[in-house]
Order: sequence, then C-alpha cells, then structure tokens
Amino acid sequence: MESFTLLRQKGVSSIYVRKGEYEGYKAVAETRGIGIVEVERKTDPASVAPGYWYLSNPSAINGNIIPEEEIEAVCEAGHQVFYDLAYLDSTRPHEFDVRHPNIFAAVVSFSKTYGMFYDRIGAVFSREPIPSLYGTRWFYNPEAVLKANAVLGSLQPNELYSVYRPGQEAIIDEINREYGLGMRPSDTFLLGHLTADDAKKLNAEQLALIARHKRADSYRFCLTPYYLERDPEEREMLLKWRDYLLAEAEGILTPQQMDELKKMIKGVLEQ
Repeated sequence: MESFTLLRQKGVSSIYVRKGEYEGYKAVAETRGIGIVEVERKTDPASVAPGYWYLSNPSAINGNIIPEEEIEAVCEAGHQVFYDLAYLDSTRPHEFDVRHPNIFAAVVSFSKTYGMFYDRIGAVFSREPIPSLYGTRWFYNPEAVLKANAVLGSLQPNELYSVYRPGQEAIIDEINREYGLGMRPSDTFLLGHLTADDAKKLNAEQLALIARHKRADSYRFCLTPYYLERDPEEREMLLKWRDYLLAEAEGILTPQQMDELKKMIKGVLEQ
C-alpha cells in the first residue's frame, strides 16, 4: 500500500473507491492523511472530478470479474487507476488488460489464490518509481521469492480453478441446504455472494445471520474456512502459525496491541 505514500507526496488528498470495496484501502489511506470518496458502482466516472481510483478485479465486493469496459471507462474519463489483482488466477480464463496508460499501478498477491498469506508475497508494477519501496531491495526475503517461483512453476494455466470450482459449488450447495440463502458462486472460487435482489427474498432471521457479510447493497462470503475443513493438514498449519505469532508477541505488545493482533489473525483465518 505504499502507493498511498506516493500519492501523498504528490499532494493527493482523496481517492475514489466503490461502495463495499476492500476495507484495507480506507484503513491505509487514513494513515497517510488521504480521504475516501465512495461512489456507487453505476456512477458514471465522467460525472466526477478526475482523480485516483482504487479498483479490485475480481471485485472484493462480490468476487466477480468487473467487465473490461468498466475499467476502460474510468481510465477514459481521465482518472488514474490503481488496479488490485489480488484474486488473479482464481477465475475462469480471463485477460485483465493493464495496458491503458491511466492504470498507474497494478498489484498481484500470493495471499488469496495460492493460500500463502503467512508468507506475505506479492508484487507491484508501477509506471513510476515508488520511493518508499526502495528500502525493501535490501530486506527482501529470498526464501519467499523461491517459494513463489516454485508454486508458479508447479501449476498449469487455469489448474487451480479447474480443481477448486467444483469444491466451491459443493460448499455453496451445502450452505444453501442448511440455511436456505440462495447463495451464488462468485467468479473467483474463493467466494460466494448474494445480490441485492437475492437478499430481498430472505427473512429477518436470515438477514441477521449474514449481516456482517454485507458489502454495499450486496453480500460477500469467504469460503476459505470451508476449504480448510476439507483439508485438516492445512488447518493445522494455520493454527500453528497463529500460536507462533501470539507467542512471539507476548510480553512485547501492549494488551491493546495484542487484541488487535488477535483480531488480525482471526481475520486472516476467516478470509
């Protein structure tokens, strides 16, 4: 998220995000003194003043692929786009076009699709240098880079989607049988979603059950915990990671910081 540092150096005071977008944008932007302007998905980008848009694709709002013409419309309206491709390689084959000159940076991550969130591996591709990232040249983790290279080298194109899409559908079928939600599979195999119209069909008890999953006027559900239930070995590894982090932090962090760390770890385990 060092792109926010760059924007602050440029004198940018606010960015655009769609309602229901990844909450991390707001959290980090606030630490740099940058405000958030939330816009509806149907907002015509030409109707707002040119600025910087942070867009995830597949969308963190519902896990579905944003059509390329929507991204292009933002760019053609004179906006600069930070393109978050964290869910890359978790959908059917799709070309995410980053060629437009107004896409000022694009990022990829190994945390979601490849399940390597405890390794913190990712990459940023920027059209201009991001000075605050320069220091990482001296402190990068060779082991993490080797892991990333090994993972990519072991997979065929579309392999993960082919393997996990049936599991996604089975998980959602189970949830719908138990709770009657009418949940739909998202384009990324990691998520399920409900549209605003779907939610109108639910009763008060069902809406209360899913309230914390609401994003704007729709709902997004992370399926990772269900995949972990089907893979006890992976679940055990994550729990060991949790215990290690907490043991290392004990006696160093304040009680308040420990509470924040526990919330962060819980969020990772439930992503």
